[in-house]
Amino acid sequence: MLRVLKLDRSVYAEVERDPSGTRQAAAVVGFVAAAAAVGTVLAESWHLGAILGAVLAALVHWLFWSGLEHLIGVVLFHTRVPFEREARALGYAQTPELLGILAFVPTLGVWIVVGSRLLTMLAGNQAISASGGLHRRQALAIRIVSFVLAFLAAAGVRAVLGEVGFLTALLRP
Repeated sequence: MLRVLKLDRSVYAEVERDPSGTRQAAAVVGFVAAAAAVGTVLAESWHLGAILGAVLAALVHWLFWSGLEHLIGVVLFHTRVPFEREARALGYAQTPELLGILAFVPTLGVWIVVGSRLLTMLAGNQAISASGGLHRRQALAIRIVSFVLAFLAAAGVRAVLGEVGFLTALLRP
């Protein structure tokens, strides 16, 4: 996970080739979900819907994002990478979202969350480029479309379960 935070591209080639990496990628997403839940509790009052929303949003984001990446890659660029390999790489690419635990920091918390999401987008671009064998521009096109759609879906889950407005859900961990 530290290598992902350092934006080390080589980690994704290792992860995609390791069949046991799917469980590890799911664990990374689980840690991200836990960090989002703790960040939500520290930033606001404890609310079961907000906690469930943070946890489910992390899982939905990973699966939805991976599925979109795979679908867009297959349709636009005719990639032949199995879904599970892409999902493994993208699970690890969620690592920067761990910074969401710092959402409670006054004034800076929102910016930390935004920064973690941008780092996640960069890490995801590296993951999809490495796992799909795509050129950087192709990977970036896939990333932008899929990241925005998955991010909006995850924020929608947080908004519904956390009983907050959609804009507030966008800025939560």
